[in-house]
Amino acid sequence: MPINFSIYSMKNFILIIGFLFSSIAVQSQLSDQSKVYLLTCDVGDEIYEQFGHSAIRILDPINGIDQCYNWGMFEFGEDEFEFNMKFAKGSLDYFMAVEPLEYFLYPYQVTKREVIQQELNLTLELKNKLWNLLIENAKPENKYYRYDFFFDNCATRISDFLKLLLEDKLVLADLPEVTKQTYRADINHSFENFPWTSFGIDLVLGYKIDVKMGDKGVMFSPLYMAQIFEFSQIKTDAGLQNLVLTSEVIVSGIKRDESHDVVFTPLVVTIVILVITILLSFFKLNVVFKVWSSLLFLFLGILGCLLLFMWFGTEHIATKGNLNLIWANPLLLLLVVLNWFQKINEKLSKTYLVIAFVFFGLILFFMMLPQSFPAASRVLIINLALQFYILHKMSKTSVNNQDKSIIA
Repeated sequence: MPINFSIYSMKNFILIIGFLFSSIAVQSQLSDQSKVYLLTCDVGDEIYEQFGHSAIRILDPINGIDQCYNWGMFEFGEDEFEFNMKFAKGSLDYFMAVEPLEYFLYPYQVTKREVIQQELNLTLELKNKLWNLLIENAKPENKYYRYDFFFDNCATRISDFLKLLLEDKLVLADLPEVTKQTYRADINHSFENFPWTSFGIDLVLGYKIDVKMGDKGVMFSPLYMAQIFEFSQIKTDAGLQNLVLTSEVIVSGIKRDESHDVVFTPLVVTIVILVITILLSFFKLNVVFKVWSSLLFLFLGILGCLLLFMWFGTEHIATKGNLNLIWANPLLLLLVVLNWFQKINEKLSKTYLVIAFVFFGLILFFMMLPQSFPAASRVLIINLALQFYILHKMSKTSVNNQDKSIIA
C-alpha cells in the first residue's frame, strides 16, 4: 500500500535519501551471510493505512548492506492541483525506492505501527538473483509503474518477483476463508469501523471487485501475503522446506482503537430519508414533497456524474462497470427542474410509473446482478421507487382534476 509522508516533518529529507540510495552503485554479489526479509507493516489509524504495507529488506553485514526496497513511493510535485487530479484519475505513477532500514522504519516508529520481518529460506544463488532483479528494477528507467490498489501495488509486486524467481519451487499456502471472499467483502470488513468510508467505497467501485479473490488476488493485501508466506513451502534438494525461516517484530506497535461508534450510519440515514418520503406522501404535502424530491434528485444526480467520471474519466480498473449508475444517474438532474412543470409531469406520468416498477424490480432481483449493493443503497433504491410512484400518482391526479373541470 502507498506511503503518505505528508504527516511527517522529515518527508522531503527521507525522499531525497531514497533517491540517492536508489542511484548508488552496489556490489554485484551478496555474501554467504546475507539475508532476505519480507517486511510487513501493520495497519494504522488513518483510512489509507488500513491495509498495511510491504517491502523487501536485503541484509549483508559483510558488504555493509542493509537496504529496503519499497514500491509504495510517489512524487508530490509542485503543482498540488495537478497531483490531486492524477491521483483521482489513477494516472499517478508510483516508483520503487531503495532506502536504509532506519529511514524505512522511521514513520512506523513515530506512529507506533508494528513491523514484522520474515526471513525467507533462499539459497545464496537465489538471493543474488533476487537482489539483481531488485537492482534492475530500481534503475530510473524501470522503477516507475502505474499503481493499482487491487492488481498492482507494493504487495503484488513482491509476490510477482518471488514467483518469477522461484517458479515451480514455490508452494504457496492457502487461506480458504479469505480466498473465497470477494474483494468488496474484504474491503468492507477492513473498513467495518468506518461505515461511511465503506459505503463510499461501495458506491464508487464497480462489479469487477465482486469476484472471489482466489489464491492470486488475495496477494493484494500485505497482511494476507505475510500470513500465506508464513505457511508456504519451497522445494529444495532436501525436499519441501518452510519458506519462512524466522519471524520477528522489529518495531513494536500499539493496539489500535477499534471503537468508532457512529450513530448516524449510512443505513440509519437512508432509513430516515425513506421515512420522510413516506410521511410527506401520507400527509399529502405535495409542495414540500417536490422540494424534497428535487433535493434528492440533485444529490443522486451529482453522485451519478462522479460515478460516470470514475468509470470513463479515470484509469482505475475497479471503478469501471459500476451498476450503481442504474439508480444514481446523472439524468436525475433533469428532474430537479422538470419536477416543477406540471404539464411536463403529466406527460411523464407513465414514465414515472415504469421507472418505479424498474426500481422495485431491482430490489427484488438484485441478487441476480453481478454487483453487490449494500443495505443503505437498497434503501435508497426503495425510496426512489416510492418517489417515482408518488410523482406518477400526483401527475395522474392532476390530469383527472383537469378532465373533471373540462366536463363541468
